[in-house]
Amino acid sequence: DQGDYHRAFLCFDNAVALAPNNAGAYYARGTTYDDLENYHKALEDLTKAIQLKPDYASAYMNRGVVNRHLHNNQQAIADYTKAIQLSPNYALAYNNRGNAYRDLENYRQAMADYTKAIEVNPKYAIAYYNRAWVYDELHNYNKAIEDLNRAIDLNPNDPDFYYNRALAYRQLHNYKQAISDYTKAIELDPNDEKAYYNRAWVYDELREYDKAIADLNKAIQLKPDYASAYNNRGVCYRALGQNARADADFARARQLRGNR
Repeated sequence: DQGDYHRAFLCFDNAVALAPNNAGAYYARGTTYDDLENYHKALEDLTKAIQLKPDYASAYMNRGVVNRHLHNNQQAIADYTKAIQLSPNYALAYNNRGNAYRDLENYRQAMADYTKAIEVNPKYAIAYYNRAWVYDELHNYNKAIEDLNRAIDLNPNDPDFYYNRALAYRQLHNYKQAISDYTKAIELDPNDEKAYYNRAWVYDELREYDKAIADLNKAIQLKPDYASAYNNRGVCYRALGQNARADADFARARQLRGNR
């Protein structure tokens, strides 16, 4: 809640004024700036915290987060690496460094860092999820599913875990499991238009066009400028011989894409 963050900021801002040489005060204000998406101010405060306390592992880790938000991935990696040097079992720092390597498409290093995060904390669901993402990029869908199974075992209420497992099942043409996972993702987050869109894609592959259209209707309801959803609904209408509706959807998709 933005109101809570603003109240926290005022508290930490006052703490900095009262104790201008307290690294923890700058750290707290810096992480609040990050929450408020004021990344340059966050960078200033976290750098000040590090100047005051050079062995402040959490400050390096969070400055890495801010640098990644600013797309400074090499600097983020340097910060995460320093945090790991100061605290060798810092699972979050390994995971986050893996994210920065992943942004740079250095999948070998990303995989190594996610694996290390899991080694440090075998119950780290997000690390399994992130490693699955890399396996997916490398087209190793069975390994991705294994990691997502583990993530779901650890946290069965995260819709992204089911959504990404559905994507992997879809790549393996296991459409029954893909539909089941998209359905679970929708149950957990009924406002995710992508889950409806992708479940519709599977229904289309199975030639269950009415179900696909129902899902695309919902995706469009949630995101009225969803050009791809209009296009795919047009494909389904065409398959059902409803050519006027198909033409209208194709035209709407072209219009929306032209507005970008």
